Amino acid sequence: MRLKRERGQGLVEYALILVLVAVVVIAALVLLGPQISNAYNRVITALGGTVPYTYTITSGPTISTSYSAGICTYSLSMSVKITDGGSPVSGEAVSVSVSGGAAAGSAPTKTTNSSGIAEWTNTAIKSVGGVCQSGSSTISVAGGAASGSASY
Repeated sequence: MRLKRERGQGLVEYALILVLVAVVVIAALVLLGPQISNAYNRVITALGGTVPYTYTITSGPTISTSYSAGICTYSLSMSVKITDGGSPVSGEAVSVSVSGGAAAGSAPTKTTNSSGIAEWTNTAIKSVGGVCQSGSSTISVAGGAASGSASY
């Protein structure tokens, strides 16, 4: 008596199943996306939070230049306030990046104080050898939640 050898699914079948599952998940997310978002917002609100945070530039931005011993340093001065439903958010890390112009770079990350404010005062963002250049830059806060422009 000879036993018949059975074979499992091949790679093609696995790929088809994977594609079918992906299509079903995408369709479900498209159809249920608003309901999922509403459920998330209800949970956040029930926990005492408000969605989303609001970022406001409360002073500045200004970019200044200083020149010493052949090195030009570009410095940033500004402050940002983060609120959650109008209430200040303390202890939140805030990052700032500067794009465009000779001053392109980033300032060190700051943490908001009890008033929800993070401040940069003459904080060096970039140092380069040579003469300081003038121009203008765009400043983005926390990945683009707020932005401003400054000339230097």
